[in-house]
Order: sequence, then structure tokens, then C-alpha cells
Amino acid sequence: MNGQYKIKKICCLSLVIAMLVFSCYLHNCVLGEVYDFMSVGSNIGCSAPSVILQEGLDDVSLIYANCTSAKIIIDATTEYKTYNYTLSIVNNVSENYEIRLEVYDHQNISRLSNLTVLLHDNNTFVTQIVIENGVITQASGNFYILNGFSTAYVKVENLKESQDGESHLYVYLRIKIPNGTIYTLYFITFELN
Repeated sequence: MNGQYKIKKICCLSLVIAMLVFSCYLHNCVLGEVYDFMSVGSNIGCSAPSVILQEGLDDVSLIYANCTSAKIIIDATTEYKTYNYTLSIVNNVSENYEIRLEVYDHQNISRLSNLTVLLHDNNTFVTQIVIENGVITQASGNFYILNGFSTAYVKVENLKESQDGESHLYVYLRIKIPNGTIYTLYFITFELN
């Protein structure tokens, strides 16, 4: 028994010595000298987007992350339905922007008899997306001018289904400065039940 106790004591002592040596090594690495120092500053700031999405007056939209993506959930029936204000697109700055909707994917749209999506301000209406007899006949429209400090609305008109189910349209909202080439894309999902 006495021999086993000595072996355990030697092992523990060896472990303690190894930890002390390792600790001293780490101490020297962490507390080493600094030979060069450089300060890096950034001119990049973080600000809210100039154009944001807000819930429309029809109360059928959900707004996500930083007001730059949304889901519009609307009922499709065998009767024609129109929603004038499914989503609001708000320009919070004085600069004008050009905006348009562009379909980039879809699911189960063959069940839809008709659907037209427009951008408008109650005076100017620009057709963006058209579905006729279950086929997308227009996947994007002309650019709509979103004036400074103004709001445009997404209108869904003549929505009609030919059979029960659920359809999805996955759409970009393209935002750019007039005559510019740089743009921003927001994501909008239309869920048609």
C-alpha cells in the first residue's frame, strides 16, 4: 500500500509541475512585448434602409427583418377578389427611387384562374405580375417611380382560384436610383390560400 501511495504522490507532483511550467509559458506568451501597433478606423456606419415595407391597410401582410422582407397572406376563392392595399412601400428620404416586382419562383400556381399584381399610389397604377389560367404571363413590370417621402401600395386584383389549395409566388422588390445600375432586392412572398 505504501508503494502505491508514493506512485500516486509522484504522479500528482509531476502533474502539478507540468501545469506550473505550462502556466509560465502561457504567461510569457500573453504578456509578451508589442513591437507594432496599428489602429483601424471605419467610415462605414449602420443606418436604417431608405425604403421600408409596412403592413398594408388590408391587414394581410407580415413584415420581417429590418422592414425589408414580407409575407402577404390572402384568400383566393372561386369568386374574383381584389385587395387594394396588401403592402405599403415607404420612401423615407427625399431621393426618388424606381421600384418593380419580379417573380423569381412559384409553387402550385396552376390552380389560379387569374391574378394581377400592381404598384400604385391611388393615381398611378403599374401592372407588375399577371397570371392567367394558371400560367405566369407577366413576371415583372415596368419600373414605378417612388417619389421622395411617399408611399406606394401593392394591389392584388381579380384574384380567382379554379380549385382549392395553396399557391406561393416568391417575388423580389427591386429598388434602384433612376438611371442607375446598383439596386437592392427585398423579398416578398405571396401566399394564396
